[in-house]
Amino acid sequence: MDWRTVKHVWMYGAFLVKQSRLPDSIWLWLSLLSILFSGPALAGSHPEPAALQANLGLRVQHFKWAEYGAGGIQLVEETGLLYGIKQELAYRNGIFGWRQGAAFFYGEVDYEGYTWTLLPIQTDVTYIGGTGFFDLEPGYEWPSGLLIKGILGLGGRLWLRDLDDTRTELGTRVGGVEEWWWTLCGRAGAGAVYPMKEFGRFFLTAGIKWPIYTRNEAIFFVQGSPDIDLEPEPDISPFAHIGWRWRQIKFRIFYESLRFKASDRVGSGGDEFYQPESEADMIGADMSWTFCF
Repeated sequence: MDWRTVKHVWMYGAFLVKQSRLPDSIWLWLSLLSILFSGPALAGSHPEPAALQANLGLRVQHFKWAEYGAGGIQLVEETGLLYGIKQELAYRNGIFGWRQGAAFFYGEVDYEGYTWTLLPIQTDVTYIGGTGFFDLEPGYEWPSGLLIKGILGLGGRLWLRDLDDTRTELGTRVGGVEEWWWTLCGRAGAGAVYPMKEFGRFFLTAGIKWPIYTRNEAIFFVQGSPDIDLEPEPDISPFAHIGWRWRQIKFRIFYESLRFKASDRVGSGGDEFYQPESEADMIGADMSWTFCF
């Protein structure tokens, strides 16, 4: 397939999507997909196994964030979809292997919660950020082709949690807040890759992330309210991936989580602030193209 053919197919597909009057976000998503899967046709790719492999793809995830007060009372719940792009590099030579990955995400979710004075409110929250990890993956491949591997590495996440201004049911204005989060964690787990001949390869991974350090820098958009730095204590968080690769197409379903215990209270301007016990659960899927070197 040459450049002219790919160009005509892409332009015709974009025209059809535009004529269908789909939302611009859907049109952009489909356009990115067409670029992703037409690119390898131009460059040429090799489906045979290789020591070094790279993946580039798109992902969508259902995101849920919750915060809990004393006695386990839920104070906040946020739910919605986040969209993003991802990349991975993986290398294997005998029992030695490693994997590096990164992802960028963006989206707007619905917020239902309470003010500091326990008045119910609803608003929107924008999330934008990125994740990354580097794992060592020692493994053993059986004569059948089954690969069993261990996982030991480091990971991190940086994101903005931007709460819009809103009003209570009685019309009282509630100012928004920007929270800049970052966390560093260790990673440990195990995985397996099982070949299915002409039907590709099935793979799964599961493990835990254990805490090293977390920080939340909150900026309040209310006159007289200070900017504060909070250090919620991170907790052990599970993760799991399951997927299938056929030729150069890789599809994966994943679960990721974040767990944080409540931070210490910080006094400022005569008030006390703290980050309540918080948790995030992300269930999603991604599709990527594999480049072999």
